[in-house]
Amino acid sequence: MAAWDYSSKNGQHKWGVHCKIGTRQSPIDIVHKDTTFDDQLNINPLDVNQEVGCSFTVLNKGVNISFSPKEVNGEAKISGGPLASIYRFKECHFHWGRNATPGSEHLINGDRSEAELHLVHFKEEEENPLESGNGLSVLGIRLVVSDQTNPELKKLLKLFKDANFKGDQKESGDVIKIYQILSDIRGKFYTYDGSLTTPPLAECVKWIVFSEPVTISREDFDISFAAVYAVNRGEESNEYYDPFTRSDCCTCGEKPKIGDNYRDICDLNGRKVTRSFK
Repeated sequence: MAAWDYSSKNGQHKWGVHCKIGTRQSPIDIVHKDTTFDDQLNINPLDVNQEVGCSFTVLNKGVNISFSPKEVNGEAKISGGPLASIYRFKECHFHWGRNATPGSEHLINGDRSEAELHLVHFKEEEENPLESGNGLSVLGIRLVVSDQTNPELKKLLKLFKDANFKGDQKESGDVIKIYQILSDIRGKFYTYDGSLTTPPLAECVKWIVFSEPVTISREDFDISFAAVYAVNRGEESNEYYDPFTRSDCCTCGEKPKIGDNYRDICDLNGRKVTRSFK
């Protein structure tokens, strides 16, 4: 896969050169009035084990910060709801804006929130999940700035300090009950068939996007998201390449920070979006 980012040089307008883009791309703008209530989603409700604890390996990829479970106390999996199989937790990451601008990937009724957390799951015993119609399921959790931060989310955000620069990687012993981030919102969600939102854009994702956001304080937002860089540690220059600027000029005089790492919304192309609540 060729180099990609979010800039005017290697950004979204060029992803299709190296990726197959079909008719079920993500993210989308979820317009509530155009969605359909499906009571079947509640007969066998979405099931997560909120007591599962994970420690993580944290990696700064230059376009995002990846959190991969290192040790898991219990079974980190999801099932039920729109899922016909069991899906195992594989990785999580955030999308956010720079300079106090919204940066979530999914919109709801045209509204983009400050950030979005993706909990990525692979279908159990699927040999090639990226090549399967719904080989992955991703939980999309929108974040909004408020007075306080969800306690388990706060623990996850503290790990950002271990990956300030591109290429930084560290194993953390902190145990986080990742599904407790969903404790107050997991019963109300939208679901649809979509894709990865970054290359290779594989159309293999059963999306579950929660209708209610999770809160994060302004202090926690700024401390975590505003202090991670898209350049290697020790890299010094009078001019840096900025992988996130959508303007014609992709250079800047200061070390570029990660942010605005969201894909523009995609056409629904006749897909059905269902919801678990009236």
